[in-house]
Amino acid sequence: MPAAEIISLPVLGKMLGVNEQPEMVEFAIQQDMTVKVLREKLKEYGLQSTGKKADLIERLREYATDDTSWRLLFQPTQKGTRGSYTGKRKSLV
Repeated sequence: MPAAEIISLPVLGKMLGVNEQPEMVEFAIQQDMTVKVLREKLKEYGLQSTGKKADLIERLREYATDDTSWRLLFQPTQKGTRGSYTGKRKSLV
């Protein structure tokens, strides 16, 4: 059985300061790993989960090496903006 490939991914659910590095977790990619498991892992990180097994593995590898995309996970969500409260209103007659 071939050795598993180990990639490092950021731990989800942690908040970071401006210059902090994310806590990492190791994920083993094995040859006998199912497409379902790979898709679930991709969905956890908000990545596209369609394609063949080789595509899914390559997508995880690329994500593991691109730490700039990790920053998006740790930024606070922006609040929605309300519409204008001025203007004409219908009369309730």
